[in-house]
Amino acid sequence: MTWLILGDGSPFHGYFIWHVNLPNLWGMTAIIPFVLAAVLSGNPHSPPIVIVILFLIIQWLIVGLIISIPLSKLWLRLQRKDRTQSLG
Repeated sequence: MTWLILGDGSPFHGYFIWHVNLPNLWGMTAIIPFVLAAVLSGNPHSPPIVIVILFLIIQWLIVGLIISIPLSKLWLRLQRKDRTQSLG
């Protein structure tokens, strides 16, 4: 998603040049991994892309985990509710 929205080689690059709201919003989600990679590498102007991508993967894994816990509890609650209604 990051490449599709922010990448210069993306097929949507021409569209996002004129419609900047989504790239700006998505860029804000990538700033934390970028800053962490810059601090880790010691190069604030251009951190290694491999480290940035690694931190992006870790960030989205954490976000997915945080979102999946309440959703799985909701799913289980709805399944139990459906099961009790079909028995009764």
